[in-house]
Amino acid sequence: MAGEALSGRVHRRWWLALGSGVLLALALGAAAIFTIDPTRAPAWWPATGPLARAFHAERLGDWEQVSQLAREVARANPKDSDALLLLARSSAHLGRHDQALAQFKRVGPAAMDAEDNRLLSASLLATGRDNARLAGQILEKSLTRTPDHAPSLADLARILAVQGDLPGAVMRAEALSNLPGHEPSGLLLVGLLRSRQGDHAGAAKALARAFELDPAATEPPLTLSAGRKLLATSLLKLGRGDQAAEAIEPLLAHGPDPDASWLLSRALIQRGDAPGAIRALAQAGNPADRDPLAPEPAPYVGSDSCTSCHPAIARAQAASRHARTFATGAGLEGLAVPSSALPDPHASGVRHAWKSSPGALRVEAHAGDRAYRALVEFALGTGDRGMTLVGPDDRGVMRELRMSRYDEGRVWDVTTGHQATPADHADYLGKALTAAELARCIGCHTTVPGAGGDAARDPEVASAHAQGIRCERCHGPAGNHLKAVALKLSDPAIARPSKAGVAAVTRLCGQCHSPGHPVDPDAPASARFQAETLPLSACVVRSGGALGCVTCHAPHRDVETSAAAYEPRCLACHSPEGGGAKEAPGGVKVVPCPVNPRSGCIACHMPKVGGDVPHSTFTDHFIRAHPGGKAPPKQAAPN
Repeated sequence: MAGEALSGRVHRRWWLALGSGVLLALALGAAAIFTIDPTRAPAWWPATGPLARAFHAERLGDWEQVSQLAREVARANPKDSDALLLLARSSAHLGRHDQALAQFKRVGPAAMDAEDNRLLSASLLATGRDNARLAGQILEKSLTRTPDHAPSLADLARILAVQGDLPGAVMRAEALSNLPGHEPSGLLLVGLLRSRQGDHAGAAKALARAFELDPAATEPPLTLSAGRKLLATSLLKLGRGDQAAEAIEPLLAHGPDPDASWLLSRALIQRGDAPGAIRALAQAGNPADRDPLAPEPAPYVGSDSCTSCHPAIARAQAASRHARTFATGAGLEGLAVPSSALPDPHASGVRHAWKSSPGALRVEAHAGDRAYRALVEFALGTGDRGMTLVGPDDRGVMRELRMSRYDEGRVWDVTTGHQATPADHADYLGKALTAAELARCIGCHTTVPGAGGDAARDPEVASAHAQGIRCERCHGPAGNHLKAVALKLSDPAIARPSKAGVAAVTRLCGQCHSPGHPVDPDAPASARFQAETLPLSACVVRSGGALGCVTCHAPHRDVETSAAAYEPRCLACHSPEGGGAKEAPGGVKVVPCPVNPRSGCIACHMPKVGGDVPHSTFTDHFIRAHPGGKAPPKQAAPN
């Protein structure tokens, strides 16, 4: 028995010694591995040495500590790539973007992973808006290697959206929504982007699915509240008031929310529940605090719906040039085009031809030994000054076609902004348009904002009420308005420019009568963008914004073309009567013109300027005395 006991103790000691040796070997091996590659150490592993401690701090998200330790290592060994990489990452996380850019440059792309490239692109964006294209390119290249990196997909979608490439942005957001664990956040982003595209059905579907998967889903810039409100708004734009109410009521369950109450009032208007709408409006705050130009979340109903209550205005607007700014489908039939080929005005040997057939208008450009063809899908412009054709070429590339018609169709010439002699012969057919450029072109010629690209080919968007600038472009969709009037509500539920300030209405006009960027008011091209130059004039500045577009122009009719129609407005302030200074709107003292106090105001201070658009002139709205009494010189021909 004693021998058996002794044998047992020896046996246990042997196993303990063996076990201890194995554990020691494993520990030493792990220590060797984690010393060689500290990134493989678990969070509980005791870090030794500044680099190992830096990696440990990175796993904990302590970026200030990472920065200090990595800098310590880099000072001792300036070529330590791990230290430089940690320093770049920590700098980006701490908002030290210039330092991050310098450090990522030293590291080089070969050592950077997908998250490093995302941080690099974020630092580029943070240091300047002009870096957006490069930031997007970096993410695009990174995603070819790591296509399932969720943060990069989200960031790239946002960058493309800012650049105006909504189709590309949606594609990346949908890829994000297909990644396990990222479905709700990806769907929220899809919903936001589809809403900006004007695809409210697609937005509602994506947002509803996101909240079905995760009732508390968020994805910057959408908070839970903002996401719910966007879902409700999308449903209201589709006329689904019942579903919109269901989407917004959870927010009100947590306490007062004026914006949520206002959206609920719209849902109840669509339901036909007048008492409920009135109660919701009472919780929505002071109606005077709401922007009178803000469009309603409602379906578009078409300008014909306006005629019964506003017959004179509706008829005048329908007869205006605004209503003829866009044509597609049947609107292209009968369009007067040259019956024979025309030579290119700037390129010898290049010819252009138009071929009409039932239901189709085609354009050909013959350059060199090739013929380039396009099918016309849209005509942009009223035709009095100009009309430009747009359509896909044989490869499906959307092009703004090179030859436009001017002066009521009497002249065909090169489209404004096109090169006289393009490097690529295909551009003799027309200039290729990006999705963003196409959307902007169509968006300024149609009633439904955002109806660019594929949406413009949708039969509903291309229906009669969407062709040209009609009532709902400035007053917003009128679906809620018709129901509110039927319910005899005091709230008309429609945008009312007449209740907005003069400056706000000028900005509304500037959505189209502006290039979208600052212009040089002394350049001839600026005369084309009246809403951009008028606010710079002394009449507007010194009156505190009391003068604007609708001071002189009736918004529902074509503008008057005679100077006599406008001079009384000038003389209302600069009148010679009384012999001295007079108080104009805004309390500003003005004096009569010392050269001709009774007439000639327009010809002198708002001259006609030509050259930017062939065969056209525009009135210069930068009201001022011109040096030497001369208008700005004409702009050079296209180059």
